[in-house]
Amino acid sequence: MEVDLRPISYQDFYAKIGLCVTEYQSIEDMLVGAFIATLGGDQKRASAIFAVISQKGLELKLSLIAAAALDLPSISIDRWQKISAGISQAAEFRNKIAHGRSTLFGGGITVQLGDGGEFISAKRDSEPRMQIHKRSKRGNEERIEITEMESWYAKMMQLAEDLRSYINDTRRIRGL
Repeated sequence: MEVDLRPISYQDFYAKIGLCVTEYQSIEDMLVGAFIATLGGDQKRASAIFAVISQKGLELKLSLIAAAALDLPSISIDRWQKISAGISQAAEFRNKIAHGRSTLFGGGITVQLGDGGEFISAKRDSEPRMQIHKRSKRGNEERIEITEMESWYAKMMQLAEDLRSYINDTRRIRGL
């Protein structure tokens, strides 16, 4: 009797990592559009300004957009702050899965042997699972399950939609 020791879908696990990483990247790629819309005026000039700070990290990009939003209605400023906080959280999660290591826990299996040591049966006691392990700067190890990746992917898709909506609404406010 053969027991399938790999009922977990490796492809599904790694696909979830890929979906999270690429969805996050689409959000970060939209930040130049958010800056252009928020700053208003000449798009070429706004793109050039944003390009200068793009190599300096995410927080500077988000701060630059926040500074450009200072003359927008307060509801737009509050909206940007909420989106910006979501982007920072998504970036932190993306970094964990992109720089973590995948680990397979095979699950428990009880093997029954006969008196002569011959194999009789095998029974799975617990399901195998895969996780991402990431050691924090403080030395703690975080573990990320596939369900957390699924949840973050849904959050990032909503965040991307919120960012697109912010860009379009801000363009209308700025008359672009």
